[in-house]
Amino acid sequence: MIDRESAPGNNDSSRHPVPSRELIREELERVLNSNTFHAAGGQSRFLRFAVEHTIAGCPHEVKEYTVGVEVFGRGPSFDPRLDNIVRAEARKLRSRLAKYYEGEGRDDLIRIEFPNRGYVPAFRGVDFACPASPGLTSPSITPKSADQTTWLDRPAHAPSRADDSSNSILPAVTRQFASRWVRIGLLSIALLITGVAIYAARLEWSKREQAPVGASIAVLPFRNLGDVKDESFSDGLTDELIDSLGRAQGLHVVARTSAFQFRSPTLDVRQIGRKLNVGTVLEGSVRIYGSRLRITAELDDAANGYRVWSDSYERDFKDILFIQRDISQAIVGALSAEFASRGSPQKLTFPPSRPVPVNAEAYKDYLRGVYFWNRQTSESIETAISYFDRAIATDPAYALPYTGLARCYVNIPAFTRTQWREVTPKIRELALKALALDNGLAEPHIDLAYAAFLNYDLAVAEAEFKKGLELSPNDAIAHRWYAAYLSNVGRVDEALRESRISQELDPVSTYVLDGTARALYLLRRYDEAIEQYKRTLALDPEHGPAHRGLGRTYLQKHMYSEAIAELQRGNKEMRSNPAAAADLAYAYGISGNTADARKTLRELLGESAGRPFPAKPIAQIYLGLGEKDLALEWLEKAIEAQEVNLYLKGDPIYDSLRSDPRFARLLHKAYLD
Repeated sequence: MIDRESAPGNNDSSRHPVPSRELIREELERVLNSNTFHAAGGQSRFLRFAVEHTIAGCPHEVKEYTVGVEVFGRGPSFDPRLDNIVRAEARKLRSRLAKYYEGEGRDDLIRIEFPNRGYVPAFRGVDFACPASPGLTSPSITPKSADQTTWLDRPAHAPSRADDSSNSILPAVTRQFASRWVRIGLLSIALLITGVAIYAARLEWSKREQAPVGASIAVLPFRNLGDVKDESFSDGLTDELIDSLGRAQGLHVVARTSAFQFRSPTLDVRQIGRKLNVGTVLEGSVRIYGSRLRITAELDDAANGYRVWSDSYERDFKDILFIQRDISQAIVGALSAEFASRGSPQKLTFPPSRPVPVNAEAYKDYLRGVYFWNRQTSESIETAISYFDRAIATDPAYALPYTGLARCYVNIPAFTRTQWREVTPKIRELALKALALDNGLAEPHIDLAYAAFLNYDLAVAEAEFKKGLELSPNDAIAHRWYAAYLSNVGRVDEALRESRISQELDPVSTYVLDGTARALYLLRRYDEAIEQYKRTLALDPEHGPAHRGLGRTYLQKHMYSEAIAELQRGNKEMRSNPAAAADLAYAYGISGNTADARKTLRELLGESAGRPFPAKPIAQIYLGLGEKDLALEWLEKAIEAQEVNLYLKGDPIYDSLRSDPRFARLLHKAYLD
């Protein structure tokens, strides 16, 4: 039931300017990226959920049960009567919003207000109160009293009470009319200026509200309808469909991280299409019973929500690869026909493929390995290795588990103290085995490229990256790795371009966003890098690499206290990584806190004694302490150990060394001259 007192038309809001959805969204991003909300992960998600659903015309979905399940992950059995998580977080959110508008947001022209009862937010600008759009019910906002007047409420050159008689010849209604139009004029100008500034900033990174890029698709996670509640198979099948469609020339495919945020979508396909910047959305389900498999799939037009194509497949499990091929080719055919009916010359083509029957148990283990690899923790990587090993033991002629295992070995040094050169031979061996079994795969070329990069064989790395991206142009991880390679060899403009492509394919991946921010940092575009790192942290406040990157960027702007705070957070989130400790110690050194810098240095030197240990972190601390000779000595050790991600060509921390002939010799030794 609609509350008549708060319904549109009954709170007199029609006489006042109404903030647009676009400006409300910009205010939401401003709030969430503020220092006040910096570490408020749950409350930030709560606020985003409530605002987005309200301005999308779905305020009825902002209720306690839905918030508990969708925002706080309480699951379908959530009972608000027994669990007060939503009410408790709502109280915290109201308090945090009030704190924001008392401080950082005191000059904001639009305000988001959270009601004391219910969870549907209201939005107001200066001198008006309104719901987000016609037809939405929101709690009304109490008009300001006379002593709450802001500078926008007062007409220009407004007289004080002492000289108010100078306007006595104007009738009161005329003065009120003039004052009203001056206020509206000033407000309109201010909103226009704000809108233009926000739009200019958004052009650099936001793609969400643009028209979809040509033929484009998002594959949502297929639902598991089997008796066993194991999502590893259905998720893995979705991954394989994303990969298969990604091989189609001319088709833009959203990557896994972005598509999987809609596992249990509360939005319709039109809203999903706008958020992911795609023209079509694929949904489906999978059921396994015995040795049989049933898959249903449906393709919807994201512009109007209409069905474009649908089909179901019921076959023996051994035919799974044929089913994947049939689904992918059917989708490409449907999209090609759709473009042809619109008179578009765009052509979609598939590279030739020869799927073969696969052992059912080996395929299941491969998909489970993919599932755990995507979770990206040290424990999940170890679990993924066990599944890939088992798939290979079951079916040694099956190529894909070798590629999965190779990617696990690429990840191992990031999660352990394993040296890069220890894993390089294994990565190369596995990638070559996969290519021998199926030379049409793209992943082994990307793995070979990374192995060559680890060996400082830059010409081979370049050729293999290009071959892999030619075979699979929609592989966001491949573009991300290529960008990292380009950054390391000093081709940072190209790295930024590759990072942008990766970001278009996977717009909500923190790993991808962090790569774009790193490229901006290396290009000395520090303010843009800061915004990008903050955007990454808005998605995941506990993302250690983004805290580290933000801290490093603050250092270049001589914002030492802010830098140290971020680097302390990054070190906390990545405590087992010596590079995070070195970042913080470097900051201590250049900011004058040499005692703490030397304390960390002693700890790392102690760890490095008598066993393999990365040399770059120690070199970095010596740089922070101004001890250039020792810094150069340890950088040479890093190159001899074939450490990667040194960023010798671009990182500003090395600027004090660039005029030293010894640094030039290091670049030559690393094949970077």
